[in-house]
Amino acid sequence: QQQQQQPLNPTRTIRSVIHVLEEDGMRVQLTVTDTPGFGDFINNDECWMPVCAYIDEQHSAYLDSELHIQRTARIKDTRVHACIYFIEPTGHRLSELDKMAMKSIQLKANIIPVIAKADSLQPKELKLFKERLRKDMKAANIHPFPQQRDTHSVEEVHEGEELLNEQPYGVVGQNYVDPSTGHPCRKSRCGLIESVFVFMFASLKSIVSLLSCLLNKTLLLMFPPFPFLSLVLDVHSFKR
Repeated sequence: QQQQQQPLNPTRTIRSVIHVLEEDGMRVQLTVTDTPGFGDFINNDECWMPVCAYIDEQHSAYLDSELHIQRTARIKDTRVHACIYFIEPTGHRLSELDKMAMKSIQLKANIIPVIAKADSLQPKELKLFKERLRKDMKAANIHPFPQQRDTHSVEEVHEGEELLNEQPYGVVGQNYVDPSTGHPCRKSRCGLIESVFVFMFASLKSIVSLLSCLLNKTLLLMFPPFPFLSLVLDVHSFKR
């Protein structure tokens, strides 16, 4: 494994990369879709809509496969089951743009908020920033994954509360592996970044590993309204 990686080019278009993960004898095919950042223009009205449109396209493709007369026994599922939403480490409050974007996306996919480049904040600053973000999300009716349900067991409720109390997670991009510990970390002119940020990344990994919960929420809450909404839009277009 390379100790130092080349800097990544900025994302210009929506693109997907498939990874096959294996842990504890379990193999999972994970599709990661990278989207261009938004909010960099003079006019940022509805700049998150391409992301919402992409999610709708995947729902539409799955619905078409389900309604096909000669459909396959196993339909290829390209629906978006989780959106890892990166928040700038400003140290202030959740911006209005982030609020509107997250409120729109959470209707179509599970939202998992994270603080990007968290090593730019001191531990105390990060703690206060996370508290402000949690208050802002609660006030704006933004509900990050996982949310409690009546069907959850006591253990699942407790685990969900622990994960929610740590959100938004502070994460740092890895570009180095410490040879003394074997742990992934970030190397800069100031030294190695690991400690608390690795713990937060482990929590984020725990959420992504809750595949059954993510899939069930898509199956039971996100996808069922889509055929009706799609039909309403088609009727509207026909009337025009």
